[in-house]
Amino acid sequence: MIGLTEVLLFCISSIVILYFYLKYNFSYWRRKNIPYIKPNYIFGNLKDMVLMKKTAAYMFKDLYEHKIAANEPYVGIHIFNKPGVLIRDLELIKKVLIKDFNNFSNRFTRMNPHNDPLGSNNLFLLRNPMWRELRQKLTPVFTSGKMKQMFYLVEQIGNKLDEHLLSVPLNKQGGKAFTKELKELCALYTTDVIASVAYGLNANSMKDPNGEFRKNGRKLFNFTVGRAVDFMSFFFLPQFIPIVNATLFTKEASNFLYATIGYAMEEREKSGVTRNDLIDVLLTFKKQNYSHDMIVAQAAVFFTAGYETTSSTMSFALYELSQNQEAQQKLRREIKEELTKSNGKITYDLINSMEYLSIVIQEVLRMYPPLPFLDRECSMEDQNEYYQLDDKLRIPNGMPVYIPIYAIQRDEKYFDQPNKFIPERFLPENRDKLTYNASMPFGIGPHNCIGERLGLMQAKIGLVNFLKNHYVAPNEKTQKEMVLDPLALIIAAKGGIYCDIVRDSLL
Repeated sequence: MIGLTEVLLFCISSIVILYFYLKYNFSYWRRKNIPYIKPNYIFGNLKDMVLMKKTAAYMFKDLYEHKIAANEPYVGIHIFNKPGVLIRDLELIKKVLIKDFNNFSNRFTRMNPHNDPLGSNNLFLLRNPMWRELRQKLTPVFTSGKMKQMFYLVEQIGNKLDEHLLSVPLNKQGGKAFTKELKELCALYTTDVIASVAYGLNANSMKDPNGEFRKNGRKLFNFTVGRAVDFMSFFFLPQFIPIVNATLFTKEASNFLYATIGYAMEEREKSGVTRNDLIDVLLTFKKQNYSHDMIVAQAAVFFTAGYETTSSTMSFALYELSQNQEAQQKLRREIKEELTKSNGKITYDLINSMEYLSIVIQEVLRMYPPLPFLDRECSMEDQNEYYQLDDKLRIPNGMPVYIPIYAIQRDEKYFDQPNKFIPERFLPENRDKLTYNASMPFGIGPHNCIGERLGLMQAKIGLVNFLKNHYVAPNEKTQKEMVLDPLALIIAAKGGIYCDIVRDSLL
């Protein structure tokens, strides 16, 4: 029988072992003689984010601008007790993400394969070699040629957005305007786009905002404390995932996606129609005997990433235009000129010829990159090898590396008045090499966002259809200065984005 003395000795020895283990880990960068930001012994350098005082965008910006990091190409940090590297230098970032991609082809992010097959089997989170195999097979869905083929599907949803806005009663500004929360409004549009172009289905979210597609999408990115814990576990503390039972997709959302994607594939097989879309690729996977979980996971991640990131970009664009009326007028003039030339018809070539629309979106993505950081894990063939980043730093196998996108894109070293909305900075005659390299909202290198073309196309079509009969103006609920939601890992406005939507037809 174990006595009280033995129990006390065990507890004391466990605490002592834990103390020296943590002390050893937290002294890692000091022993390597690498500049590092002093960590908290519980949270490492993530304290404000873990306590939900700051979003990841602000937290990484604080680390990036820390006095110890300010003049360094990189700085040592701690992800809880695990040492990691925050890279600040653009040339080193390109080295990691492009030149030596094979040593950093995996994300540090993890999911639980046992209870979240859709979360762990999708392209965003798969590890090599399966990631490379699927990436090569999915890439043809997103070529410029395929975008041309998909254009009419997206434009159909864009027309429905215009019709929806025109149907809303005018109850403000003397019967000229109405108020909406812009992120949710844009999400109705982008949900319908992804349902159509990816699954060949009509979600009809603008007529039924509580339909199954929108309801399940809303739950996934409803930024509660519970979801914040889930996302923090995925990105920063993988060993915590089984303890909190964190899943990217809830059981209800998983059931919906399995049923919906299964139905879409079955109907496509019956019809024999070829649309050159994601469902056609998934049917090819089925013939090649990929697992059902793997097949559904690809469609699931394109649904979630496709609607959330673009609705975020569109809503932040409308917010900035409401705050910068001169820019909004300039954009609407361009829309009017182009639509006048085409007799009101929105075409693929028209969308891609609109220079000011393009630089407005580039500037919004600079200020509000949907995912504010990139994470990579050092993956060497020999587990005992180190990756030589430069003359001083050797990165061991398994160490996480972070690229603070939001912070870099708001660095005055690369952008004059970085917190100010200035689309003209991206005009060819104004954009220098540093600015070009420092803007990377979709990532760079082989692991960049595969859906970049589709995201940009649906954002452009959505904004043109929004602004051709309406413009946005600030009201009493509009934030004077944007504050980001501390619970949201993907960038989101705290409290939503509210503006007056004023009816004013251009044609």
